[in-house]
Amino acid sequence: MIRESSDSAIMIFDHVLVYLAIFPFISALAVVTRALFARHTRPIDALAIPLVLALSGGAQCTVSGPSAALAAALAFSASLLPLLKKRFPGLHLTGLTLLLALVQTGAACLALASLTLLSDGAGIWMRALIAAQLAIVFLGLPSVLSGVYVQSEVLLRETWRRPVRSVAHYRPGGPAVAVHVACCGEPPERVVETLDALGLVEYAALEVIVVENGAEEGRDWTPVREHCRLQGERFRFHRVGRPAGGRAAALNHALARTSPEARIIAVVDAGIVVTPDFAARLAGCFEDAKVGCVQTWPDYRSWFHSRFMTGCFWESRLLWSTTMRALDERHAGFPAGGVCLVRRAALEETGGWAEWCLAEGYELGVRLGAAGYVSLVVNETFGRGTMSETYAVHRARRHRQTLGVAQTVRHHRRLLLPSRWAVPSALTPGRRACAALPLLDQVRRSGSLLLLPLAVATALLGVLHHEHVALRWELWLALAAAYATAAVLRWCLCNQAGGSLDDAVLAGLISSALAHTIATASLRGFLPGRAGHLREREVRDMSPLGRVLRTAGVETCVAGVLLTVAAVTLTHRPTGSGLLLGVWLLLRGLRYLTPFAVAVLAEQGLRDRPRHHDQGYMATSVARLRPGPSRR
Repeated sequence: MIRESSDSAIMIFDHVLVYLAIFPFISALAVVTRALFARHTRPIDALAIPLVLALSGGAQCTVSGPSAALAAALAFSASLLPLLKKRFPGLHLTGLTLLLALVQTGAACLALASLTLLSDGAGIWMRALIAAQLAIVFLGLPSVLSGVYVQSEVLLRETWRRPVRSVAHYRPGGPAVAVHVACCGEPPERVVETLDALGLVEYAALEVIVVENGAEEGRDWTPVREHCRLQGERFRFHRVGRPAGGRAAALNHALARTSPEARIIAVVDAGIVVTPDFAARLAGCFEDAKVGCVQTWPDYRSWFHSRFMTGCFWESRLLWSTTMRALDERHAGFPAGGVCLVRRAALEETGGWAEWCLAEGYELGVRLGAAGYVSLVVNETFGRGTMSETYAVHRARRHRQTLGVAQTVRHHRRLLLPSRWAVPSALTPGRRACAALPLLDQVRRSGSLLLLPLAVATALLGVLHHEHVALRWELWLALAAAYATAAVLRWCLCNQAGGSLDDAVLAGLISSALAHTIATASLRGFLPGRAGHLREREVRDMSPLGRVLRTAGVETCVAGVLLTVAAVTLTHRPTGSGLLLGVWLLLRGLRYLTPFAVAVLAEQGLRDRPRHHDQGYMATSVARLRPGPSRR
């Protein structure tokens, strides 16, 4: 009886799965068309819904003919649009169709995969392994949908409650500003560049405190100390022993030695070359007593000579032009490095910088929101820094950030619960949801790491016992359409930010290479215990091949195992679930090879970097950057 009901349910899904597979891809094409032809948004919105529904339904009718199930699916999709419009009033109609398509298709594929478990061809152990993998996928589905929505919101929204913000006023005589520069292993010459730029800042009440936290033993900091002395009494240098709190401890050390007159704390990363007007133009943002921090867009210099650094730049640019824009809409921004300003009273009221956290800026943003302060993200650059030239340093930095976010979510979990169970605070539901988004993402990434041994065991069990579960071809179409939709949206987002197709590919390559690092950091973040403030130094005394193997050796070994299992599976069980697992392991194995490719790109960048990074080269590099739509 159960078997017959499941078979009938699968037959119904067969009639609508082609429609549900094509729906997201056509909706994504409509969104891209609207973004590219921004002057003709009204006719596109008017035609988007009927055209997308007609094309999706027509594809289904072409494959298997019209049916009552298809008509019901079309009516169901059309009936959900008014509900979504009420829930998301800022989205345009084309964006609503894409949001509806993602939710429907994700739920339908999971339902079909669950019903497939009841079909013949697999034993109890095979079903148990597949059920465990489906459970992990089900737990990660909210993170996937929310991540796609937040990242693509700049393409889906028509109106914003908080428009793109740039600072136009110039007031060189505002409240006193104290600039804190924490040196955590940066070369002294980079710190000197930062001090030279700070010496040209056009602001009357300004002091600069440089703190070196002893992360590099044996390094001579005499040039930095002498440079501070030459800059005048406004510049002070402090060197402390190696503190347990890392960068947060250095910032607290500077805060304790800041003059009482300072009302604003400007945190400038070592190596940043600030603009002379950054303090005069940003200090006015604190006229509103509710503003707790102001974060500016980070930018970099001298990265065009390296394809690795180009990929890192565009990965960062995509994050700031999409996710950070969505967070700012919900007052959920946070100090994220580069050039950021914090109200001193708010910083001291909430307890200063958290020395137990590796992501001290994100953690401070949560506490400022709980205390009732709002944050501003200024869509303008006030300083350009240097990027990591090696993949090892870039990977260590991302691992540290991910682990710090996990520490923050675990420590403040009672603040981030839904309102009914949360500790009373000034966090709005939107800010609470945005602060909890990293938790959902870490659940998904940790689950993807756990999927690997389960998938390998399932594939080998199917090969040894000649077991497989039959899969509908429509499911393959849905998976292919999902990958195509993601690729189209990523290209459009990069194009809107001012990048090219090559920039989008390089950014995707960097993101793929960091997937294992972020997954392991996420999994470690759920475990109790204190994480140390470890930093990866650039190793220059090794051969290029030695550095590549040292950096990407683990991922390369995992890739070898996955590709071997995929080859065995595709050779012996090229049908049903065996084919699906073989293809998935093949794609995952190729993804685990990307760290090796990225490390090689980084080594090529080291070889091809200019011998002299003079001001003319830096000016040429900055001029080549095309401004995105948020800067126009």
